[in-house]
Amino acid sequence: GVRPVLLERMPAACRAAARLFGLPVITADGARIPLRTGSADAAWCLGVLDTVRDKAALLGEIRRVLAPGAPL
Repeated sequence: GVRPVLLERMPAACRAAARLFGLPVITADGARIPLRTGSADAAWCLGVLDTVRDKAALLGEIRRVLAPGAPL
């Protein structure tokens, strides 16, 4: 099965997302994702890249945590 986890850097947004979606939420900056290398089977960024200053850092971290061949 699928176990979605949300990642958000703003604590208030984390609380709102947890209430709204009923899913686990990690409070963290996308440039330092607290997941093991290769541990994610997929990633989805909705409305994120246009708001991030260091897109390269975010995309590098996403690539790091994604399993080989996993979709973004």
